[in-house]
Amino acid sequence: MSLQVSSFLLSDRVGAERRRWLNVLAGLEKLQRGQVFIDSALPKAGRDDIAYMFARPALLPWKTVIENVAFGMEIKGIDFQERCDRSRELIRRVSLRGFETAYPAQLSRVCASAWPLLGLLL
Repeated sequence: MSLQVSSFLLSDRVGAERRRWLNVLAGLEKLQRGQVFIDSALPKAGRDDIAYMFARPALLPWKTVIENVAFGMEIKGIDFQERCDRSRELIRRVSLRGFETAYPAQLSRVCASAWPLLGLLL
């Protein structure tokens, strides 16, 4: 089967299977049988053009809001000052200004519900 899409919605009642397919597409997991190609290449982790967003906040509880936002940029080796600047702008865009130094456990459900929006902006 060949399928050409730029974005899609994967919905079913079995969360584990949905998560498995997303992990395969993101290059985090290998298929036992068959192959998946993205732009004629096998999926690999770390691509900037492939991402998915968790339905629930997935925060590192020992990091502050700004540290959580900057974490992916830190892994990519982005300069400290640029990480800070970009993180502050992203936090502003989802109306979490003032919560930069808060830890996830200190956020209300309303604040935490804005968290997945950051994934779309990164």
